[in-house]
Amino acid sequence: MKSITGNEAVDAAIDRVFAGERLDEDDYLALYDEPVADLTAGADHVRTHLADEGVTVRGLGYVTRGICSQDCGFCAYSARHDTDVEQHGVVPPELLEEAAKRAEEKGAERFNVVSTRRGADSELRTDEWREVLTAIELIREETDLDVDACLGFLEADEAEKLAAEDVQHYVHMVETSPRYFGEITSTHSFEDRLETLRVAKDAGIDLCSGIIVGMGETPADRIAAALELREVGIDVFSLNVLSPAQGTPVAEKVGDSPDITREGILKTLALVRFVHPDVRIDTNTARAPITREEFLESGGNSLQLGDMIHYEDYPVNEA
Repeated sequence: MKSITGNEAVDAAIDRVFAGERLDEDDYLALYDEPVADLTAGADHVRTHLADEGVTVRGLGYVTRGICSQDCGFCAYSARHDTDVEQHGVVPPELLEEAAKRAEEKGAERFNVVSTRRGADSELRTDEWREVLTAIELIREETDLDVDACLGFLEADEAEKLAAEDVQHYVHMVETSPRYFGEITSTHSFEDRLETLRVAKDAGIDLCSGIIVGMGETPADRIAAALELREVGIDVFSLNVLSPAQGTPVAEKVGDSPDITREGILKTLALVRFVHPDVRIDTNTARAPITREEFLESGGNSLQLGDMIHYEDYPVNEA
């Protein structure tokens, strides 16, 4: 066994990953107890040799915001929680195009068109669905960006239409483990989220999914979620750190800061790299107590620019 980190357990895990072996949950839980510096060094080695896309940057823009019927306990955009988030209807496609151009000027290579609704619901909200498709088409035609979409739950015909519009990735988070999922939301199931990922994949769209950490879950929950996504077969893993929104149940539970330490974030990131050795792993470091350098040296290789749209600067259509 070649020494990479000087830590026998971590180096053994690296060898197993390079041999194409899939470690199990017990293996990852044992690794979690190893020193953070050794884990992150090992994850960086795996990323360097197996995730060869290098660092990518993506921007995002909301097509709707703050009008979701679901009760996700962390989400400021749920209509069921008393938060200060201003709600907006449908953003005109031309303004999403402008946002995408600004993101491109700032170095983005991808742009994610996001809705905070429960799902695309193209039959119920036909006009809104048409606006989303128009925005995607404009961004593809007027920029060199790859376009991703995050529109909630999908039906098969909706996924096929997005694929026909050359959407590169469908972004749909599982948030946490199957065990802890019921602590976060009651209006849909973990399996519902997996089903939308499968629908998008069956349509030929690559997948971006991941978790939010700091909601009161355990390290075992984070690992379990990552393993579930390994079975689905995702292309991008998004690791997000909770930004507690006042008025949400999760914020009431954890307080003003996420229920995870900086070391816990780095260890989770490193283990996600061991679970998913060849996928892109992204985050928004502006919302996490780690630097971009730490993220990129701990197994990550994709950064979010954040929301490129300032809603107060333009009118929006009524929902």
